[in-house]
Amino acid sequence: MQNLSPASIMMNKTAKLKKLAQDRGLPEEILGKFKKGLIPECLRNKAIDYVTSFKRTEGKGMLIYGDVGAGKTYFMAYLLFLFLDRAVYLQENEDPYYETEHGLVVRKDYFYDFDFFWADSRLILECYHDYESDNRQKIFKKKVLLWDEFDVEKRTDWEFKALDDVLLHRYNAGLTTIITTNLSIKDLREMREEPIYRRMMDRLLDQDRFIRVLVKGETKRRIR
Repeated sequence: MQNLSPASIMMNKTAKLKKLAQDRGLPEEILGKFKKGLIPECLRNKAIDYVTSFKRTEGKGMLIYGDVGAGKTYFMAYLLFLFLDRAVYLQENEDPYYETEHGLVVRKDYFYDFDFFWADSRLILECYHDYESDNRQKIFKKKVLLWDEFDVEKRTDWEFKALDDVLLHRYNAGLTTIITTNLSIKDLREMREEPIYRRMMDRLLDQDRFIRVLVKGETKRRIR
């Protein structure tokens, strides 16, 4: 039997997690650039607390908001890696309880499967009317939808209806939706005053269903 060094084991684990994340829709451009060091410690702690206490029956999602380029998408990618890390460990080990080197505590009675899907608003709109698409089923039925770049402004009527329908279905079904958006809480509250947006904003502003996380700081995007 081949004896692997700790460094080799870690590399194999990282490769496995990246493959699992890619299979669940994480874009290659995010996967290739993602590093844990991009996430400030305060946000890493919030991510660990969220994943540690996550229960599939609660349907409690997260609203990740902040300025353009602040790192919201990378933070959501970190959440996905934590979820997958936990799922891999519990699939391969019998222990009902463990704590990772990052302080992530896992129990068997908590959520630990692989039922995730990553999509941005563009992909959601593409597959919404494609009833033969596997992705259409995923955005409606996956236990956890990681919805990147949520934006409903300047949408056509059918685009807005599609996005509203997906969010409403998941909300009413008790499914977890984790969202990134450039819209601030103030923006959402102001949009709520418009009748067309009220139902959607009521759900996004529901703190019993969406934990709010503000991501701020200098842009992570390369300026040319």
